[in-house]
Amino acid sequence: GQGVRAYACQKSLLQDDLNSNNLAVSLGDVMGFYTMKKTPRKGLTVSFEGGDVCQSGEHRSLNITMLCDREAGPGEPQVPQGKSVEYDKCRYNLVWRSQYACPMCTEKDMTAIKGECGVTGKRPINMIWKEPKECHGGQDLPDLHYEPCVQVVMDKGRVAAIALVSISIFLVLIGALVFMHFRTKRIYREYSVLREQNEAEVELRRYMGETYTLDDDGPDSDRHGF
Repeated sequence: GQGVRAYACQKSLLQDDLNSNNLAVSLGDVMGFYTMKKTPRKGLTVSFEGGDVCQSGEHRSLNITMLCDREAGPGEPQVPQGKSVEYDKCRYNLVWRSQYACPMCTEKDMTAIKGECGVTGKRPINMIWKEPKECHGGQDLPDLHYEPCVQVVMDKGRVAAIALVSISIFLVLIGALVFMHFRTKRIYREYSVLREQNEAEVELRRYMGETYTLDDDGPDSDRHGF
């Protein structure tokens, strides 16, 4: 876009001979704005170009990273944490947390809270800010307003019928569970009886087999004795 005429100065340690005032150098007289590409709503960069010429022949410049911080108020420029102001020869960088670095509030920053539909066929609409709020100034929250709606009234007879059907289905399910429980117990009891009978029959057959063997050995011994 088109540059904006502005001025940024740096106070020098040198003093003039007349008033002993500190001299200053220009860091730029053309101001530009650049939004943050990845997080445009988090802030912007303000640049000053075309400052006084350094010994290297380059013009001084300044970048101010404006960060959205609603709690900081107007704020003030600060040195970047863990970095130097002069990040390159005659190139300077500052950080400025401020509420004015936040985007202006619009309807996109609001959300609607809708009330219940009244007997008059209207319901209240209350607008609140989305959380966390990341805007400043701009549009204000609108006043409470109403919108038409259709009140849904359930027939008492229909509600009673639905409740009766639900209770009936529940009772049928309970009855089916009880029936399955007792049926399973009866089948298990019959199985236990059959297993006991089978074990008794096997034991009886084994006993009868041993008895028959003893009876066969006895008469043969007697005959050999004669």
